[in-house]
Amino acid sequence: MKPTERGSLRLAVRHLFQLSIGLLLFGLFIWYGGTSELAGLLEADPFYITLAFLVTLVMTIISAARWGVLVDELGGEKTCTLRQYYHYFILSRATSLILPPTIGDFGARTISLRLAHDFSAPMGLYSVLLDRLFDLLNLLLVGLPAALFFSRVWPATWSYALAILMLSGFWAIFEMRYKEIVTHLMRGYLWLLRSFSRLRIVGSGWEARWLGDSGVDRSFVGMESRKLYRYTLIKLLLGALRVYLLVLAFHLRIPFSWIFFGMAIVRLGVILSITPGGLGLVEMGWYAILTLAGLETPLVVAFLVGRRVLTALFLVVLALASQVAIMLKPEPAVR
Repeated sequence: MKPTERGSLRLAVRHLFQLSIGLLLFGLFIWYGGTSELAGLLEADPFYITLAFLVTLVMTIISAARWGVLVDELGGEKTCTLRQYYHYFILSRATSLILPPTIGDFGARTISLRLAHDFSAPMGLYSVLLDRLFDLLNLLLVGLPAALFFSRVWPATWSYALAILMLSGFWAIFEMRYKEIVTHLMRGYLWLLRSFSRLRIVGSGWEARWLGDSGVDRSFVGMESRKLYRYTLIKLLLGALRVYLLVLAFHLRIPFSWIFFGMAIVRLGVILSITPGGLGLVEMGWYAILTLAGLETPLVVAFLVGRRVLTALFLVVLALASQVAIMLKPEPAVR
């Protein structure tokens, strides 16, 4: 067997193993919680499900627009239209449901830019890493208020106030020292990827090694810092709103504060998740939060199964719709 074939085989085995871990965790989660309340999913309110779908649509458009700003800044010119950015983004999110981020997210977007627009592959990968870094920043800033909220040290009002203070304060500093902050944070993010790859926790660390050898300039200028901030903050709020709408759809009584601060805790684990779409790991995080909120285990299991199914369905429908739209009316490459 040739070295390239052996490498491909090892990669396939690793990805299959990661998917198996996710399915096993998800199966154990359902087995532990029981299936007594799953029938109640059929009584979900279609009005709130429709609203959750529309929120998902807006959130993916915002996400694609933010990624587009990063790509255009790195490339020094307009590379794609928003419609094209959205198409590449939503396809990467849909494939990430069954594939690890190294293929479904990093790979799909990077390859799309390279093949359709002759965009530098290292630059394309760097844009995706930057895109994920902005999500990580917001979640880290909300992490402390979330920890204080769940430890019952502070009420929700004080936790909200601290979150607003930390988000606004950081971004005020961010605008003044944008270039230096992004450079240092990206170095730290790449160091984490390398460290986790050595421990065999996340992938093989090819993202960090490739960028390290590519000569990509990490001193991102960031003339669009305010726009990136707005997109990132809106995306954070829409993510919490989508989960809350699904809570209402399944007739559960959970305050929005538990969902908002819970998003910070759960998503922090998903950023470096080893399973496709955080399968199993997301459910474990939400299980801990929702049981702490007072929900019974069977209800939590039913809700999280419904959330997983509907979220995946939303992404698949949007990806198919985008593919059909591109096929019916293709757009020429801008770059």
